[in-house]
Amino acid sequence: PALAFSLWARMAAHPQRLNVSHGDDGLWVLAGQDDRGEVALLIVNPTETPTSWQAEFTHRDLVQGATLYQVSDAAEEVQTFSLETPAAEIGAYTVQLLAAAAVTPPPSAAATAPPASAVEAAVIPIGGVAPADPAVKPLLGVISGPIQPPDSPIRDLTAQLQDIGVATIRNNDYFDDRLDVEGIFNCGGPTYPSWEGCDPQDEANYHWGPSDELFQSWLDGGFEPFLRLGGEVQNAARHHDFKGPQNKAQEANWIVAAHKVVDRYLHWNGADRTFTYLDIWTEFPNKDFWDRSNAAFFRFWIQAFVSLKEDYPQLKIGGPGLIAGQTVQVAAGEGGVAQAFLAYLYENGVKPDWLGWHLFYNDPQMWQQAARAYRDLLDGTGMYADVPWAGSGFFDDVELIVDAYGVAKMKLGPEERDQIYNHSRGAALRTASWIAMQYSDVERAYLYRAGDPRSSPGDSPEAVYRGNYTGLFYGDEQGTYKPAAHAFRLWSQVAAGYPTLLTTPLPPDDRAAGLWLLAARNDRGEIALLVANITANDVTWTPAFDGAALADYQVTLYQVDDAHNGRSPLPFSGEAVTTPAESVQLLILGPVG
Repeated sequence: PALAFSLWARMAAHPQRLNVSHGDDGLWVLAGQDDRGEVALLIVNPTETPTSWQAEFTHRDLVQGATLYQVSDAAEEVQTFSLETPAAEIGAYTVQLLAAAAVTPPPSAAATAPPASAVEAAVIPIGGVAPADPAVKPLLGVISGPIQPPDSPIRDLTAQLQDIGVATIRNNDYFDDRLDVEGIFNCGGPTYPSWEGCDPQDEANYHWGPSDELFQSWLDGGFEPFLRLGGEVQNAARHHDFKGPQNKAQEANWIVAAHKVVDRYLHWNGADRTFTYLDIWTEFPNKDFWDRSNAAFFRFWIQAFVSLKEDYPQLKIGGPGLIAGQTVQVAAGEGGVAQAFLAYLYENGVKPDWLGWHLFYNDPQMWQQAARAYRDLLDGTGMYADVPWAGSGFFDDVELIVDAYGVAKMKLGPEERDQIYNHSRGAALRTASWIAMQYSDVERAYLYRAGDPRSSPGDSPEAVYRGNYTGLFYGDEQGTYKPAAHAFRLWSQVAAGYPTLLTTPLPPDDRAAGLWLLAARNDRGEIALLVANITANDVTWTPAFDGAALADYQVTLYQVDDAHNGRSPLPFSGEAVTTPAESVQLLILGPVG
């Protein structure tokens, strides 16, 4: 449903409704056009029978090169096709959207066309200060690091993370339970974890060594801790016999141990406070992290939250890291477990400081849709105007935090996974997602992950398909940079030097030619334009400001793709920019002279 919703949104951008007539083929069709004459057709096949269709327009032709978007059970994301004719096949239970410029036929074959070499630049309007949230947010978090998992050829990524501007780290997936209650509090029983049959107040039952080393590495590197309480998916050295506390005794002991963890690291080396955000749990609901019922988790989470909030009121405490599947459900208007969790909190008068959710997706629009939907769910507005807390204001100021995000690998072959994990396609997708979150209600975001556990640039696509290649850096002895790491450095340049967000066409419409564009300025009048081209085509464009054009500025251009690392500026001249397919650019516009 969420994917189909994205097609509805595209359709809504063509408000001038057109009359449609078609045969008795079982299809439902809606047609419209926008002020520029672009035509959109929304086609639904609610039957179990595939069929074919062809669009014919009265008094006009459909130009070749139309784009067809499709949602079906065959893919977990919106599929995109280029059509050479206005004819297509539509499968059973499938939704399609055809978008193409519709023009009147030329008066005669002798009409003169512009030369093929003349490239007309898309003009992208840059508006004033973003009214809803005018600040560029420091969404510069990563998961894991700087110390790598035990089997990684590189021990420490501190220098690399500092170089690209990582500001904060969330602990997860070191694969040895460091900084997790599983590894820290252990009664030495026959199971692992071992949380029963011993005194959680007895310091002899705590094992701090690896966790102390990791926490100190965060502070030594200048990374703000985002401390997550809750287990990893697995311990490589010692298998988890169960996931999460299994009874009331274990729950009580776990909560005591959590207090010990928080107190130790909050006041590390006598500090008044070393961190601000505390995270209870991750990846819920997921049997690899909590293997009891959802109802049992709700009760346990409230107990942990209330106990920790009472002792540490200065901390912003939240969770539970709702899984990506739940996020897609919420974006589609189906509240699911997320709504049930909030309902339980509301019934018990418990208000978290923030709500954490995850998203792994290859369509950047989903970040904006999900953020809007979660805010509606919390506020009881929009799609969620019928929740019990609607109109009460109970959750109104709860922050939204994306405490795990990245690209998606499902239903991608080896070559495609290699492209999104290790090459410029992945850099462009991650950048577009980061841009989408800047123009949303998201306050913090943590990219999964800092470094691959073990990998190298020469690995085959088949190895990539089987392994963990989700990091910004390869897991080799050098911690080799991937294009996504270089793109992250451009993000941090924007966040550090250009604090005021300006409006741009997002999600991209025809004016943006498919580009995701963030604009921001500083007090010196300089402007930063961060651009992600997630399409397979080069795009030539120029920004349009109120009373100014690109030629009125001194332009410095940085580019990240498979051939450029964005460290040194590229030569630039002219009145338009060409952004290569699947690349990231940063333009710095300063005064001339």
